[in-house]
Parts: sequence; structure tokens; C-alpha cells
Amino acid sequence: MRILIVFLFLSSTIFGQTAVDEAQDQKIEAKELKAEQSFTEGMKFYLIEDFAKAQEEFKKNIKVFGESGSSLFMLSKTELALNLIESALITAKKAADLEKDNFFYLQHLGNIQFKNNLYKDAALTIKKTLKIKPTYVEGYLNLVDIYLIEGKESEAIKTLADMEESMGASEQITQAKQAILLKQNKVDAALKEGKKMLKSDPQYILQQSTILISNNRFSEASQMLKNAIDENPSFMEAYGLLSETYSKQNNKEGTQDVLKSILAQPSLPYSLKANALGSFFNTLKNGIQPEDAASALSFCDQIIAQHPDEARTYVYKADVLVKSNRLLEARDAYLNAIKYDKGIFEAWLAITELDVKLRKFDDLLKHSEKAIEYYPNHAYFWYHLGFAQLQTKNFDDALVSFEEAVAVNTNNKELKHHINASMAEIYYLTGKLEKSIELFEIVLTENPNNEQALNSYSLLLANSKKNLDKAMALSDRLVKLYPTHSHNYDTFAWVLYQKGDLAKANEMIDLAISKDKTGTDSIFEHKGDILFKLGQTDNAVEAWKKALELNKSNKKLENKIKDRTIIE
Repeated sequence: MRILIVFLFLSSTIFGQTAVDEAQDQKIEAKELKAEQSFTEGMKFYLIEDFAKAQEEFKKNIKVFGESGSSLFMLSKTELALNLIESALITAKKAADLEKDNFFYLQHLGNIQFKNNLYKDAALTIKKTLKIKPTYVEGYLNLVDIYLIEGKESEAIKTLADMEESMGASEQITQAKQAILLKQNKVDAALKEGKKMLKSDPQYILQQSTILISNNRFSEASQMLKNAIDENPSFMEAYGLLSETYSKQNNKEGTQDVLKSILAQPSLPYSLKANALGSFFNTLKNGIQPEDAASALSFCDQIIAQHPDEARTYVYKADVLVKSNRLLEARDAYLNAIKYDKGIFEAWLAITELDVKLRKFDDLLKHSEKAIEYYPNHAYFWYHLGFAQLQTKNFDDALVSFEEAVAVNTNNKELKHHINASMAEIYYLTGKLEKSIELFEIVLTENPNNEQALNSYSLLLANSKKNLDKAMALSDRLVKLYPTHSHNYDTFAWVLYQKGDLAKANEMIDLAISKDKTGTDSIFEHKGDILFKLGQTDNAVEAWKKALELNKSNKKLENKIKDRTIIE
């Protein structure tokens, strides 16, 4: 009976304790479940970027269920998102202290410290992360940055060496080391560091060469690149850098040799050929000799044969032809350029300028109208259109174009003066003499040296015989300011002619003829008129005939030649 009582007592005690334990476990599980639910709720708000509610939930979680690494970590991230830097830093520190070996908590703390310039603290934290995870790339790089900021360049290089030991050699590490060594002016040490990469990456020769070039060690760089090309004749980047190197030394022969090598391989890309051609052209900036021009044109033609649709080469070719005074061919080359790329502003500009120099005003009319299609808000093309219309005697249209040029011109005062001078010419030619004089006076008040106004105003005053003394003063100033332009001497000669100083007029017209490169009909016509007044009729007729050869549509010249006289 005693045994039974003991058994019943033990049973009741055991079962009673089990019930208590189960109740306690259930309470713990319920609390953990609620903590987990609260954390999950905070995460939900964080993920949808409702950071204020996320912060509230994480704080509640910590208050109710106590601090844990995960809740502190997420609260810190939330505070950081809300730009509550000080709070985020404190909370991150608590999380990292709570779980000292948690990489992510340390990483987060180190990032906050680094971004907020707490470099000493950040360095200590980052070192802890690297002990846990030796392959933490960002940690090494941040540590390097800290040492560089603090001027501890040796420590930075040591950190990179540790990174290399943990992760193996890489271009990123090598370049970082080289940058520090170059900052210390240890060029040879930087190059030695780069040699390690050459075995695994032969193209690293470009980095090595760039270092040499940056330190004006051109000969070494050139030799290094030539050796690389010898080993790999298709090494495009090496050709490009070698050409650039020669260009920086103004080594014309070097750029030529590289270009020849590139052109010998038609399969190489156009961009490489064009850049090498540009490097060669850079060496010709101080003047182009006939033999250089011949070489440049030959190179251009070879590239055009290989890549006929590339506009850039035609522009190069045109530039050479302009410098060689082959203006018509140059204009044709520019026209080819816009055939393949209609948006080249410089080409359109050159075409219109060459039309003026070549006195091809019908072409200027056509080309200016086309340029305006692509650049409708550029005053320069409206001006050229107006100028073409002026020369072809479409005066009303010219005035409209000049007014449009004025409307779109912003702050180009020189162009404004040209526009006004041209409009003044139209007013004179259409019988609005006073309006013309008024506009010329405005231009010369703003710019007393404007060549167009000086020239045209001198002619106006000479032809109208309103103020021949002023015409003399203006034309004399004109030839002194612009002594190389034939038409200025022509104008001066005509003013002298109208003033009756025929001997001096004949002297000036001969100067105009000597400076006239293209042959201008008006100059020879004026020569004939002066000779006629000097009583040299036969010589006058010969001069008029030359003028008629240059402008066969001039009926007035035909009559002068036929009648052997000037009809006043």
C-alpha cells in the first residue's frame, strides 16, 4: 500500500511538472512567433520603402521583445534610409557588438563610418570584416581609400598586396598600385608592378605605354608598342596609341609609317585609319609642304578606296586641297563629305565660303538653301543665301534672307555688320541712296575697319560722285588695312578714275591685276576704261576682251569692244 502511495505521488509530481514545462514552452513559442511576426511586418514596410512605418515597427519589436542583432541591423538600415545618420550609426554599432562575428553587421557599420568620414573607426571595422571574409573586395578598396585620404600611401600599397594575396593578381589591383606609385613619382616601380600582368594579359602593354607617354618617355613607349605590333600585327589599339605617341612628338615620319602599316591591312576598322590619318595631319599644323600635301592626299585616296562611304576622309582631303589652293577640288571633296553625312556643319560652312571665293554664286544660292534645311537657325547660312541673291540680282529675296539672318543672329557683331553692309548695297542698287548711306555710316561707326563697308561705300560715293574726297579717304584706308585683296585695289583705282587721277588709277588697277588669283572681269573692264581715258584705245579694247572672256554675258562689254569707246 505504501508503494502505491509513493507511486501515485511521484506520478502526480512528474505529470504536474510536465504540464508546467509545456505551458512555459508554449508561452516562449508564442512570444517568439509574435516577435517574428513583428519583424516580418517591419520587413514588409522596409521592402515597400515605407521607412517611417518600418522604423516604428522595428523599434516596437526591440522594446517588446528585446534587442537582437537582426532587429538592430534592420532598424539601422531603416534609419539610414531616413537619413538619420547618427541614430543609424549607434544602432549599427549595437548590432555589431551583439554579434561580433557577423560579417553583414560589420560591413554595414563600416560603410556608414566610411561614408561619414569616420576613417579611423571605419578602418578598424573593415579590418574585422576582412578577417571574417578575406575576399571582401569593397572592404580592401575602402581601406585603400582611407589610407590615401590620410596620406598613408605605404599602408595603401600593403593593403593592395594583402588583397592580391587573398584573391590573386588582377588588373584592378595592379592599376590601383600603379596609380599610387605614380603619385609618388615612382615610375619605374609602377612599370615593374605592371609587368606582372603582361604574362596573363598581353594587352596590358597599352597601360604600360600610357604610363611612359604620360611621363614623356616617348622613345620607350614607341619601342614597346612597336614590339607589341611585331608580335601581333592585328593589335589595333597598339597602332592607335603608337600613332598618338608620334603625333605628340610632332614626329611626321612616325605617323606616316604607322598609317602605312594600318593601310596595308584593309580589314582593320575605318575608325583606326581615320584616327591615324588625323595624327598625321596634326604634325602638319605648322604648314604643309607640297610633298606633305601629296602624301596626305594619297593617304586620303587609299582610305576612300577602302571605305568610300565615310564622310570624315573627304573632309580631311578637302582641308589639304584648300591649303594647296586647289579650291574647286576642295569644294568637290566637301560636297562628297555631305553626300555621306549631311549634318557636317563645318563642311557646309566651307562649301559656302568656297562658293564665294570661286565666285560661283548660282552654286552658292543652291548650297545655302540646302544648308538652311539642316541648320535653319544659323544666321551664317541665311547671310550667304542673301549674298548669293544679291550677286544674282534677286534683291527682294536677298532682303528677306538678310532680315532672317538678323532675326536668328544672336551676338555675332561682325556678322551683323556684314549683313547691314550687304543690305546697304541693295538699297544703293535699288535707288534708295540715302537709306544706303545711312546704313553704311552705322556699320562704320560700330566698326571703322569693316572691309565690306569700306569697299562698297567707297564705290557708292565714287559712282554717285556725291563725296569723292570721302570716297578717297575710305578706299585709301581700305587698301592699307587689307593690302592683299585685289578687289580693294580695284575699288581704289575706280575712285581715282572718277576723281580724274588717271595715272594713279592705272597704277592701282595694275596692282589689282597682280593680286587677282582667279581672274575677275570687273578688274579688267576697269583697266580698259582707264586706258581708254588715257588715250590708249587699242590697249583698252584688249583689256575689255579679257574681261569678256571671264564674263561672256556682259553685253555692255560687247558694245565697248564693238564701238571702241565708252558710252557715258
